[in-house]
Amino acid sequence: MRRHVAVTAVVALLVVACNGENTPIPDRGPPRALPPNNGREPLKGALPKPIGEITASEFQAVIDGIGSWVGGTTTDRCTDAPLCGLGFSKVPVSIQPAFDAANANPNNVGIKGTILLQLKNLGDKNAGGLSRYKLKKHETYYVVVKSLGNGQAGWEIVHFEDNHGEPPKPSGDSGSFHSCQHNPATSSMAAFYSCDNSPNRGASRIASSSKKASMVDLGMLGALMHFNAFSLTFLEQAPGWVSCAFGCCTLEMS
Repeated sequence: MRRHVAVTAVVALLVVACNGENTPIPDRGPPRALPPNNGREPLKGALPKPIGEITASEFQAVIDGIGSWVGGTTTDRCTDAPLCGLGFSKVPVSIQPAFDAANANPNNVGIKGTILLQLKNLGDKNAGGLSRYKLKKHETYYVVVKSLGNGQAGWEIVHFEDNHGEPPKPSGDSGSFHSCQHNPATSSMAAFYSCDNSPNRGASRIASSSKKASMVDLGMLGALMHFNAFSLTFLEQAPGWVSCAFGCCTLEMS
């Protein structure tokens, strides 16, 4: 019995340690309200060429055209240490959307792609492992979302340092741009949330979800860890989250 309790205590510690808090950061650029969009108009971050063909100057021109980055947050994300150093090896990572990101849908992001988010690893270690996204220390990245047809969209992270002269290079991370189908967004925001704990979901539903989570049988979790090495997906940190035309969307791994 005591061994069982000890195992479940370790599980609880890991879960708490892996959950980072989203802390707001200042907006960058002139204040700009979310513009109207009929769902077909390209966004400011629309690329003239796809990744792999676009030059550094062309990519930089799109970034400059966006001009305003709003509603961002900084969150502690896991480094590439095994099991996130038991949940305590982390670096601060910022995520900030273009001012018009909340208008994004699978159609108006286009087949060439649209810059929707900026990511920065502000720490002294590489992010990776349970944080989902591989981000080198002190480096800047952008999330490009593109239409895949049939009402679907995908994303990829590209490394690009402003005004360094090198074209954007894929980081190797990509996946589906998943719609949470929540309350419509009135401004662009970004953080690290799952659809289940998204602030756009509504206070009553979040409270209900939290209540259910608190009733999870820790004994069962302990058994899973003891006999099944415990699922890493349970410890994995929340995905990137951004306002979109469907209320909010997440950056799910492929």
